[in-house]
Amino acid sequence: MALEASALIAPVGELAPDLFDSSDPAGNTATRVEALLNAAPAGITDAAKAAWIYARMFRAKANELAALPASMSVDGESQGFARHQIDHFRTLATQWQAVYDETTAADVVPTPPRSRSVRGKVVW
Repeated sequence: MALEASALIAPVGELAPDLFDSSDPAGNTATRVEALLNAAPAGITDAAKAAWIYARMFRAKANELAALPASMSVDGESQGFARHQIDHFRTLATQWQAVYDETTAADVVPTPPRSRSVRGKVVW
């Protein structure tokens, strides 16, 4: 059975919609995950696809948080972001990227060199 977005979104998967929907104008984590499923590299296992998607989603969240000011106040409401929040998502992205790399390493088929040198002597 093919991997479905619902398998990656909480409560089944690792992606909590509350973390990602705030940055998505459409407010739909499932749509983003579906798009990544369609964009995932061909010929890889479902486990590799899941790891690839998790890495992409967590990296995007880290980048989103890094782009925000450390603190801001709007209409008397203060909001701040600590460095460890960004680091947390970067760590998750790195861990899932390592899982993807490890999972797909076995899929790489070594190929022999396409050229080689040969000694020869030509006599006319």
